[in-house]
Amino acid sequence: TRVKKQETGYFVEDFHGKRSLISYTSPDGLGWQYISVTPYESVIKMASVIRNAMVLIAAIIGMAGFVASWLLSKMLYTPIGQIVVHMNSLESEKRNSMYTIRQNILRNVIRGIRNLPAGEEPERLRELGITFQFDKDYRLVLLRIDEYARWQSERGPDLLPYKFAIMNIASEICGQTYRVETVDMDEDSVLLMLNILDPAEHTDTVLLETLLRQIREACLEYLKLSVSLTYSVITSQPEQLHLLYRQVENASMHRFFQGHGCIINARSTTDEDVQNTYIFPSDKEKKLLDMLLSGHTEDAHRMFQDLLMHMEQYPFSSVRVAISRLIMSVNNAVRHISELNGFAIESKPELPSADRLETAEDLIAHYQLVFEQVRSNLAEKRNTKQERLVQQINERMEQAYTDPNFCLNQIAEELDMSPIYVSRLYKQQTMSTIVDVIQQLRIRKACELLEQTDWSVADVAEQTGFASSSYFHRMFKRSLGVTPTDFRRSKANAQ
Repeated sequence: TRVKKQETGYFVEDFHGKRSLISYTSPDGLGWQYISVTPYESVIKMASVIRNAMVLIAAIIGMAGFVASWLLSKMLYTPIGQIVVHMNSLESEKRNSMYTIRQNILRNVIRGIRNLPAGEEPERLRELGITFQFDKDYRLVLLRIDEYARWQSERGPDLLPYKFAIMNIASEICGQTYRVETVDMDEDSVLLMLNILDPAEHTDTVLLETLLRQIREACLEYLKLSVSLTYSVITSQPEQLHLLYRQVENASMHRFFQGHGCIINARSTTDEDVQNTYIFPSDKEKKLLDMLLSGHTEDAHRMFQDLLMHMEQYPFSSVRVAISRLIMSVNNAVRHISELNGFAIESKPELPSADRLETAEDLIAHYQLVFEQVRSNLAEKRNTKQERLVQQINERMEQAYTDPNFCLNQIAEELDMSPIYVSRLYKQQTMSTIVDVIQQLRIRKACELLEQTDWSVADVAEQTGFASSSYFHRMFKRSLGVTPTDFRRSKANAQ
């Protein structure tokens, strides 16, 4: 009755105890109405299926649109990406090129190959990133990598990044106090150019040396590299730049005496009180070579060390030639000794030129090994020679023991040596004297004759070199405790 003669519609109501969706139509021409009863649960389920299908379709359409737009954008923006990569590459090449140009300009200015900036050129330097003010107070600090030859052989091309790292460390540590410009001076060196910002720095080097120690410790900690540092005096004259560099470069050579990791004040090596001309001590050199040639290698090594360390008080440019001369003289002496005595030195004494030497300690240690080899070889040769001499003496005694006049003096005369030297050498080698050995030899031969022949005691004494029977009798009894006659009788009874 609720839907009778009602227009088309629907409502939700319990139908036969189950909640249902009741829909109906308006009456037709005959007055009929159509009513549909659907359980509400089925309606909800169908709606969920339709909703999920719509969501899935929307997701697929959205994903397809995203992929299509991504592909389209990639196609459209590929040329732009290539342009960006190319621009970044060009920018990187430009930076590297500017760095190389900047380094070359600074290197040439420092070495005096190129004139200092003038006219409009400073603007060009600023474009290259060179902000160093050549006409303001500045000083130079030269960093040298210790044991560079070893590092170069171990690291090879990889050593260049280490130099860049050293430059970055030095710039960071000094940058808060100075205006810093770093220059790779090739080989083992990096140069710091420091503009002085604080007037107090003119007289105070404590702060500078503190910063240099920090650089040294940072390189050792982070790079495992030891560096030696040398700093110059302060100047504000641009035209003195290459002279100042040459001064600090020469002063850095004093690492030879001060060792690896040292900090050198260039002023201390160029003051007027140490500018005396170095005079090579030829007399001491001759004494050193005489010690070496005579086999006193320990004394020669001490003299070698004293000669080297005495040079420390002079500018290295003055003693470089002296070091080369000393090395050459010692090498020649070692070579002469080896050729004269017929042995070879296993460790070749030839070393790099004095320019390539790093520390006197290494040089002294090297020649200590060379001198020890010389001493060992000489001692071995001396022992061999002495053994041959003892053998000659023994052979001569075997030949001449029957001569009553045969004695030490005759042996020494035949060997063209002094009796004292022959006697001392023989006793050192055998722990017995020549006189005792001759006597023992005669007694031993006499025992053989007494046992194997029926010669008289007088004949045996004469055949074994004893001057008389009584002397033979006395020496025999002293040696064996019995007389020659008793010795023969005891041997006969034993048979």
